[in-house]
This record gives sequence, C-alpha cells and structure tokens, in this order.
Amino acid sequence: MTAEYDEAIELQLRDHADDRRAWQQHMRRLAKETAGTVVEWQLKVRAAENAGHAAVQQRKREQRTELQRLAGEQDAAQQRSDEAQRHNRELEQQVERVRCSSKAHLQSELAEAQMKIIELSRHRGASQQTLRVANLWKVRAQVSCPTCDTRLRSRPRQQGVA
Repeated sequence: MTAEYDEAIELQLRDHADDRRAWQQHMRRLAKETAGTVVEWQLKVRAAENAGHAAVQQRKREQRTELQRLAGEQDAAQQRSDEAQRHNRELEQQVERVRCSSKAHLQSELAEAQMKIIELSRHRGASQQTLRVANLWKVRAQVSCPTCDTRLRSRPRQQGVA
C-alpha cells in the first residue's frame, strides 16, 4: 500500500506540477496579452491626450491671433478717433480765433467811437448823462474776451501834429 500510496502521491504531485506549469504558462501568456493591450491602450490614451492638447493649443493660438488682430484694429480706430478729435479741436480753435478777432476789431472800433464822443462832449460841455454812457462804453471796451481771454482794449487814434 505504501508503494501504491507513494505512487498516487507522486502522480498527484506530477499532476499538480503540470497544473501549476500550465497555470504559470497561462498567466504568462495572459500577462503578455494584457501587457500588449495595456501598452496599446496607454499609447492610444496618450495619443488622444496629445491630440486633445494639440487641439487646445491650436485653439489658444487662433484665439491669441484673433485677439491681436482685434487689438490692432482697435488701436487703429482709436488713433483715427484721436486724430479726428484733434482736428476738430483745431478747427474749433480757428473758428474761435476768427470770432474773437472780429469781435475784438468791432469792440475796438466801438471804443474809438466812444472815446470820440467823450472828447467831443468834454469840449462842448455835454451833460452828465452823456458822460456816464460814454464812460460805460469805455469800460466795456476794456474787458477780456470770454472765449480766448485776450484783453480787448480800445486803441486811441494817434492824431498827427499839424
């Protein structure tokens, strides 16, 4: 019995060793297949991530380019606007200068006429009312222009020596 028993144990051990070898071979083959699959899967995931990253980077570059283009257009529009405003200010200043100079000229002539009235009224013994009106016009002729702040004074005429 011991021989049969030993033989049975030996047979079981061989079967167990064969099963174990078969199991190990199966596990190695499975590991190889799985490793290949895992590596392929990892490569596919990386490729997809890279493609997604590249697409995101491309979109960012396109957006940056578009923003730069829009900023350039905005700068150009702002420069045109500034130039137009500057031109408008220059035109307004020219109009004011013309307006002020014509006003100054008229007020100067008016002041000269009023000075003549004062001189004539003094020589002829004019009434106090006439002198007050003439002095009022004289004061008005010496005020500043409200738009250009230039002093508007009457210029007394130079009388030639006869």
